[in-house]
Amino acid sequence: MVDPNDVEGAVPVADGKFELSVERMPRMNEFFHCALPILHLDDENGAWHGVGGTAFFVRYRGRVFAVTAGHCVRDASGSSLAVATVSEAGPLKWIRTPEILRTPVLDPWSPYSEATDVAILVPEREPEPEEVRILDLEDSLLVDLRKWEVEGVVAASGFPRTGAMRYEEEGGGVYASVHYFAIGQYGGPHPSLVACHILITKMPPEGPDGMSGSPVACCRIENDGTWTPGFAGMVVMGGVDRLHFLDGARLLGYVRAAVRLIEEHRGGAGSR
Repeated sequence: MVDPNDVEGAVPVADGKFELSVERMPRMNEFFHCALPILHLDDENGAWHGVGGTAFFVRYRGRVFAVTAGHCVRDASGSSLAVATVSEAGPLKWIRTPEILRTPVLDPWSPYSEATDVAILVPEREPEPEEVRILDLEDSLLVDLRKWEVEGVVAASGFPRTGAMRYEEEGGGVYASVHYFAIGQYGGPHPSLVACHILITKMPPEGPDGMSGSPVACCRIENDGTWTPGFAGMVVMGGVDRLHFLDGARLLGYVRAAVRLIEEHRGGAGSR
């Protein structure tokens, strides 16, 4: 049993209790640097006019994608989508994602479900290391949630609309956003949504709008009080006290399908 005073990220609160802060947990903080806001652009001149959820960059078999929940880009075309490459106040920069691979294309034989509605965004270029962390799905520890033990925490990281994201035309285009960390406990498999699980946590009072597409990590505490994160999945929906997330193994299946499609149809671009 690790003494709470020795637990990395533990912040004392009232009555001798502790809360965990992802910002004070270096491995988890680094893990979540893959998450960034989705931007909706004007097709003609590239003006930024809104935020539509969260995406995160992954690498698999040498290819890089931005992954998100399908409903975040339901009405979007590839020409109007981009992923921001800075998650704190600073010059507004982005990478366009001109090709969108959606669930019916990635897995046409399975029944459609809103919970498993995934979109794979194909970026026009690979992000530079200083822009964003790319989660390598071949090297990352993929958590088998069937064997997950309660001794640990589950966390998600994204950009809820309540974070007061702001864009200013003057002064070179600056935005400010709140990178929100939802940390809590594993609530088990979802009772009715196939391949989905529950993260019991606390969201802003206004709700989780914008957290869809956020990466989820299961974090194991080590004997020295530090935390080791493993990739667990992606947020697809939720409420003020819980998030529902798609299993990482199922999500990896969609990424594999995206690689196969691109290798079979090299050069094709657009929304599918």
